[in-house]
Amino acid sequence: MPTVIEVRDADVARRMIIDHADSFSDNPAVPFPRLAGLAPLQWDAAEALLADLRSSARRGGPGGEAAVVVIRHALYDAVLGLTACLCFGDGAIGERDLRAMRRTLREFFHYNINARLLASSRVARLVRWRQWRYLVGTRGRLAEVFVPVIEARRRSRCSNGGAGGGISSYVDSLLDLRVPDDDGDPAGGKSLDAADDARRRALRDNEIVRLLWGFLGAGTETVVACIEWTLARLVAQPPGPTSLRLHPPVPFILRDVFEAKGATVGGTAPPSDGSPVRFTFMAEDIGRDPKAWTKPEEFRPERFLAGGEGEDVMSPLPGSKEIKMMPFGTGRRHCPGEGLAMIHIGCFVAT
Repeated sequence: MPTVIEVRDADVARRMIIDHADSFSDNPAVPFPRLAGLAPLQWDAAEALLADLRSSARRGGPGGEAAVVVIRHALYDAVLGLTACLCFGDGAIGERDLRAMRRTLREFFHYNINARLLASSRVARLVRWRQWRYLVGTRGRLAEVFVPVIEARRRSRCSNGGAGGGISSYVDSLLDLRVPDDDGDPAGGKSLDAADDARRRALRDNEIVRLLWGFLGAGTETVVACIEWTLARLVAQPPGPTSLRLHPPVPFILRDVFEAKGATVGGTAPPSDGSPVRFTFMAEDIGRDPKAWTKPEEFRPERFLAGGEGEDVMSPLPGSKEIKMMPFGTGRRHCPGEGLAMIHIGCFVAT
């Protein structure tokens, strides 16, 4: 198990992630393309969401009172459906597969598991053995859902001469990808040429499953959370938009550090057994740091207008500027889906 360190100071976070980028470029080894035709898919999903909400609102209560519409249920289905289209291709998965993915995702993210506690000691895992058994069984459940879909996509691509039909999807890019056939650098640090291609292999199914899990999980849960906070803030303080500073999509960001030069920034050297130091960057605390923000607990979206204290702070590579918030991470390993997520959020909120 790695040593775990929580980082709550924006200044320290910047020195680690930017000044020691090489050390802080590894995501933990745990479950956690530019596409043509994106706009029509977004429009269809947003219109379907609106129709669903209107239908729910018309039903009303049993005594004729106004209906209480739970936004999350319809929103989750709409965002997951859109993300699944981008992941597997338009029309590539059936309703049964989509329901299985929805169930697996929601169970994982909303099951009452304290993963940090379970990782802290063997005693915690023994006391909470049901939670531990559920957690370690996650990958097997994911494989049951994803592997048949991956195989179907492979067959579809073969029957279509390498193209699966419809939009070019995320799973297509993973099936096309070739990686070094060992854990080291097959070219010895040199650029790969045609001879090196033979030493590259396709991704294995378990590797694809992990990447699909990240795409679907992050692409659905974070977008839904952002839209919910946006709607809540619009009700409380119209017409202000949501603030990712106060409500980051995930409360913390993990990095495993193996090199001493990075770990010593936090005053801790990696253990002698070669296990990493796990740094936990507390995104919510960093976004509310009173050293970086005036009245940090207040919702003041005008901070981000030109000339405000939050102007341009969302750049994933802040350069000489200090880190004031990191809702999508920052530095070399900032979230690659940030731009797509913001487009989805804007589309659904506007609709």
